[in-house]
Amino acid sequence: MSLLDRAIVRLLPAVPRRVVRRLWAPYIAGATLADAVRTVERLNPGGKLATIDVLGEEITRGEEAAAIVAEYEDVFTEIEQRGLEANVSVKLTALGLGLGYDVCRANLEHVVAHAAASGNFVRIDMEDSSTTDDTLALYRELRDAGHDNVGVVLQASLLVRHAPSYVSDAFCASRLGGDWGIAFGTLPRGLDLRAIVDRAAPVLR
Repeated sequence: MSLLDRAIVRLLPAVPRRVVRRLWAPYIAGATLADAVRTVERLNPGGKLATIDVLGEEITRGEEAAAIVAEYEDVFTEIEQRGLEANVSVKLTALGLGLGYDVCRANLEHVVAHAAASGNFVRIDMEDSSTTDDTLALYRELRDAGHDNVGVVLQASLLVRHAPSYVSDAFCASRLGGDWGIAFGTLPRGLDLRAIVDRAAPVLR
């Protein structure tokens, strides 16, 4: 998080709540889990899936991270009990990355295990560049430990640098130049699609 971002975060408590609400209203389902549930229930019948995120990052105390972990447990309970087509995304700074790698790993593994128990999936959000290495390392550690219900959201530049070449080639080919069809991201001919399918197969089973 940049100095400007930190300054904005510190100033937000002084901004009138009605102003803040007007700013985030187009992008955030609501201030409470109940708000998010109502929004997802409205969207699911139209074939839209959802990702629910417990807001909060750059926490500075262990009890704050523990509270966020507990909120994710509540999210999974609501998703399962209401049959919502939704999963979750997490920010590692909200799970205590700033307090220590091991603290964050324990919290992340707890959230991922809780998700697995209810048949759900966790996406790790990529944050600023200072967290990139730890984010990728934690993702790989959890996958190597047998957690197959966790993924990481990569920005395009990170995907090109870190993904296998056949994946990054397909990503770029589907988005740069040409008109590959009516669907954004349609794959053109000439790519190693078999390698992509084989790589995804363990996740799809």
